[in-house]
Amino acid sequence: HPGPLFKPGNYLTLTARPASRLLLLATAAEGAVTTGAFPFLAPFLHQDFGLSYGAAGALLGLFGVGAFLYTRVATPLLPRMGEPGFILVGGVMIVLSLVLATLLRGWIGFIALETVLGLGYYLLHGVLQARATELLPHARSTAMASFAFMLFLGQSVGALVFALVVPASFQPRMPFCQIRPATANMLNQFDACRRRPYAGISFSALSHTTRTPTGSDASALNCIGCVTVPRSCRSAT
Repeated sequence: HPGPLFKPGNYLTLTARPASRLLLLATAAEGAVTTGAFPFLAPFLHQDFGLSYGAAGALLGLFGVGAFLYTRVATPLLPRMGEPGFILVGGVMIVLSLVLATLLRGWIGFIALETVLGLGYYLLHGVLQARATELLPHARSTAMASFAFMLFLGQSVGALVFALVVPASFQPRMPFCQIRPATANMLNQFDACRRRPYAGISFSALSHTTRTPTGSDASALNCIGCVTVPRSCRSAT
């Protein structure tokens, strides 16, 4: 008899083991860093390099080419590098790809970086997923459910963290900000307008501009305009 399908005690057993906690935390970090950055890459390519969203999506699709390369190189490389080598090299490739992406002055470099990002991700992810199946041999479904939960939780939290950090981190170029040229006086007026109730304003009435401020505008506006400005407020600015 298989017994009850759901045993809460299995989760307690799983989290009581230091090795299990470490692997689950590593899985969450993997999701946060890699997939958490993805929502910002297409706007980055669109705003910094003028690519259409279709072209940006095609570039991001090269992540899958890296995944395909993983299927070709994993078997011959595993005896040489071992699982620790996969984790180390994969992690380094992920971080370097994302960091170098912020330094590019042309979109061509994304062809290589996205491919490397995909390869690095699966070098790391493959080991974590394989080890997750061994966390709880008598309840593998519990272990894999916990693994998936931490991966998706990391993705969600990572996207939120990137949303809070990225605009400030890229302040010199502000690739992710969509802001209006402003002066200090305009900001004061906008702030007063922003406090008005939005009753009767539909979502379709919300829009923004994309011009990056220069000179005095840039010094007066510290990316504070990365919010949507209702049309009814534009007369105030």
